[in-house]
Formats: sequence, C-alpha cells, structure tokens
Amino acid sequence: MRAKKAGSIHAVKRLWFLKLILLIAVQVIASHHLFAQDFYRQREDMYQHDADIVRMKHFDYYARLLTEYYSRNGKYPFQNEKDVPVYVFILTSFQEQRFEDTNPYRHYTIRDTQFFEELSRGLGRKIPERYDPQKVSGDSRPTMYIYMVEGDSFYFAVHLYNANPFTKYVGEYYYKLELSNTDDEKNNFFTYGTLRKNPEYLDIIKGEPQNSLFFYALAGQYQDDSKYSSDTAALKKRENAFNYYTEALSWLYKNNLTRAMTEIDKAIALNQDESDYYRLKGDLLFEQGKSEEARDYFEKALSISGGNAAAYDGLGFYYYEIRNDDEAIRNWVACVSLDPENKNALYGLVMIYREMGDESSASVYINMLKELNVEMD
Repeated sequence: MRAKKAGSIHAVKRLWFLKLILLIAVQVIASHHLFAQDFYRQREDMYQHDADIVRMKHFDYYARLLTEYYSRNGKYPFQNEKDVPVYVFILTSFQEQRFEDTNPYRHYTIRDTQFFEELSRGLGRKIPERYDPQKVSGDSRPTMYIYMVEGDSFYFAVHLYNANPFTKYVGEYYYKLELSNTDDEKNNFFTYGTLRKNPEYLDIIKGEPQNSLFFYALAGQYQDDSKYSSDTAALKKRENAFNYYTEALSWLYKNNLTRAMTEIDKAIALNQDESDYYRLKGDLLFEQGKSEEARDYFEKALSISGGNAAAYDGLGFYYYEIRNDDEAIRNWVACVSLDPENKNALYGLVMIYREMGDESSASVYINMLKELNVEMD
C-alpha cells in the first residue's frame, strides 16, 4: 500500500516538475519576446530621432525657399490660380507608388515636379529636391511633405515621429510641424520669422544625425528623383552608382583618397547626371593638390544642378588659392545663400574679408557662425 502511495507521490512530483519547466520556458520565451520588442523599438526610436532631424532640416530648407520666392515674386507658388485649395504632395517615385490622396474636400492637386519647376523659375536657379528620408511608414504617419495654398494663405507641413514645442499631435508617433504666413499658436502653425527667433528651433535644425553618413548618402540618392526612369536596367545602374558613391564617402572619411577616387569614378561611369558625384570628385582632386582639375568638376556639378552649395564652396576655395578674391567671394556667397550653415564657406568669407581689411563685412559672417555656436575672435 505504501509502495502504491509512494508511486503516486512521485507521479505528482514529476507532473509538478514538468509544469515548473513549462512555466519557466513560457516566461523565458515571453521575456525574450519583450526583449526583442524593446530592442526593435529602441532601434526604431534611434532611426526616427535621426530622421526627424533630417525632416526638420528639410522643413527649414523649404521655408527659406518659399520666403525667398515671395520676396522676389510678391506671391507664393500657385497662389490665386484656382478657386479651390491647391495641394502639392512631395514624394519620391517609390513613395508615390504607395500614396493615395484621401482628402475628402474639394481641392486641386499639382505634381511635385511642377512645384520644383515653379520654384526654380521664380528663384532663377535650379532647386534641388528634398524628400522624407523614410521610404515607407510602419504606422499612420505619412512619409511625404505637403505644400498647400488657398487664397492669401499658404501652408507647408512635414510629419514627425517625435514631439517638439512647435508640433501638433495627430496620432501615436505622428506629429505635424507646419509653416504658414501667419502665426496661430492655438493650431500650432508659425511663420518662418517666428521659428527662426526661437532658440529651441535653431538647436534642432543645427543638430546632426548620429548616423550622418547614411542620411547624407540617402539625400544624394533622392536628389532629382523626378529624373528617375521606369526602365529597370536604368534604375539598377543608378542604384549601383549610388552604392559606389557611398563607398567613396566611406573611404574619404577614412582618409583613403585613392580608394575614394576609385569608387567615385565607378559611380560617374554609371551615372553622368548626378551633380554630387562630380562635386565629390572635385573635393578629392582638390585634396590631392590638383586644383585646376577640381575646378572643372565643381563647374560640371553646377552645370547639372545650380543648387549644389558644396560645389560653390569648392570653387570658393579654388579661387582663394589662386588669389582671385572677387570670384572666391562670389562663390562663397552663392554657397551661403543656398546653405546658410556651411561653415567652410562662412570661415572662408571671414578670412578673405579680414585679409582685405574689411572688418564690417567679415562681422556679418562672424555673426552667422555665432548663430551656429561657433565662436571667432
């Protein structure tokens, strides 16, 4: 009898032990699942932190262009051309394929290519395009920028993953940052002048992504997206060229100019339509002391895209080297007008004006450097 009872006790113990093992296994699996969720959420948060910095910089870029367009033309693009609101959805070719206009109200849509053509016409130079760096959103937040004009009012919006003091909450991981020609704190849209006076806004747009190489390379891939062909072979060539370009950047940052030159030559061989490829080759040639050849590549870059600020910067240093001060100043000023945060060009202008004894002109660019938290004597 005792043996039978002992056997049943052992059976109960084995069952309890198996339940314990199963419980531990379930907890381990659950904790691993939570760890994986946390890991991927952290990765997503890191990526979106960087992407939001890029979006904010693009927001400021378009704000400057629209402000300049109004000052030159006395109106905003497509203003008063239709009796309904005019919308422009700024999307890459890839994003456009997945986009659906769900606005239920009457409106007129103009393609982003026409928007860039109008900006270029009104500003007298080719305007490089800027796109949301995320190809596809995993949530409800759109991956596009929006321009809208109705009557005497215009609006420009980007969609951010994280909140900041200037955004309006739309949904989880979805905040709208909106520019207009009037201030409305209740609805969270602001004029460019108001934003530029705010230290928090300036700190954000002066920030740099932690993975800056990735986003810098992505900008080159997206630039002039409207020229992309639907031909698969042509797209593949562009993709391969872009990969060589990113390799060239990587070798440049490692200070291996020879390998960088090899990779950028491969990129240019596959795609002769990208301004930044020629600009980068010009930089490499200049670093190697081949300034005359560098000048040719900077000029080639500008013949493809007159909005390539870095190419103007390169020409500024070329003309400074040969002591053509007027041309150096002209090119550096052109660079700064396109990219007010280009420290190289700002330093160059301070340096050259001081050498000319023009401290008043130098002080203009010293103040611009101070706005970028760079102190100069």
